[in-house]
Amino acid sequence: MTLLIFFILTAVSAALILIVPNKMLTRSLTAVSGISLAALAVQSWFRPGESDLFYFIYDSPAVLFLSVLAVIYPAVIIHGFIYSSKDDNRKHSIYHASLIILAACISGAYLSSNLAALWIFAEAATLAVAGLIYHDRTA
Repeated sequence: MTLLIFFILTAVSAALILIVPNKMLTRSLTAVSGISLAALAVQSWFRPGESDLFYFIYDSPAVLFLSVLAVIYPAVIIHGFIYSSKDDNRKHSIYHASLIILAACISGAYLSSNLAALWIFAEAATLAVAGLIYHDRTA
């Protein structure tokens, strides 16, 4: 159930950021996504081999990679705030919504126990990276 809550929280956060392009709201929701990823990583250490949803499992490599992502993600968020600080609200929102979706998709790919689910999350991560590239709209 925790994984489902994480996916719903990140999807709602990214959607709110895109619907309401406000820098303060964007920063708050991006920070919340970082906290939720860290909470998921910590929680996954206490549930080895268990499954939250049908196609996801907390196996050892997944927990390790998820933990590394949770450690790196706050630095990425801070760098994103600095990088997009001079952007207008729309560019700022596109960048951070794509960043949140990317982190959620990578998490889903790490935890997936089914090849089809892994493929879907890997392709979704590719689309999220396209949003990160697109946000600036320059050559």
